[in-house]
Amino acid sequence: MSKADRKTILAIFPHADDEISCVGTMANHVIRGDRVILCFATHGEMTSLMGDVSEEEIVFAREEHAAKVAEIIGCEVMFLDFKDTEVEITRKNAKKIAGIISQIKPDAILTWNIYHRHPDHRSIAQLVIDAVTMARIPRVVDPNGPHRKDITIIQYYGERAILPSIYVDVSQTIHKIKEVTQCYADTYGWTGAVERVTARRMSTGMECDVDYAEKFTILRRRHRPVRYIV
Repeated sequence: MSKADRKTILAIFPHADDEISCVGTMANHVIRGDRVILCFATHGEMTSLMGDVSEEEIVFAREEHAAKVAEIIGCEVMFLDFKDTEVEITRKNAKKIAGIISQIKPDAILTWNIYHRHPDHRSIAQLVIDAVTMARIPRVVDPNGPHRKDITIIQYYGERAILPSIYVDVSQTIHKIKEVTQCYADTYGWTGAVERVTARRMSTGMECDVDYAEKFTILRRRHRPVRYIV
């Protein structure tokens, strides 16, 4: 792949482990030669999965764990300074994410959908939509410079979504999905997690005639025309 053809993918989620449902997709792009950045908005410091430990210990463990996950996928990783369970849909927060977008200048963004029951997940999904527009405005993102590219927003599939859905064949990267899931399972004591995740990818793959797949919905600013439908 030439440098001109290389794409940049930003995956942004509130918490570590939110990315499990798109590990295969991220790994696909890494293998193709694209730049992939995994961004966590919080350190997940409100978790009870690590027992009775201090917030500082959780933050350290999260960063160490994220580095390991990024190594498995082959991507970059970063954290923002949002507070766990306190991610709110405000102009200030959208501007913060717009600043990240104007720095990274992604071609596509992977994130949650606006229907999930966790408020941080819903908020990040909406903040990304708002931030993509705000990143186009020079005075909002100065001194980074605007990012006016038509960014494709890829959201986790939800039954209530009205956006068109897409399937990503992750048959060649299922081993990385298993490895990342096992990494979390070892940390949190999840029993049968790898088997469950693998079964879901297989079930989704059956919907589109591949061995394993991940499913998303797609939001674009403009529809892209095609000359042929088949």
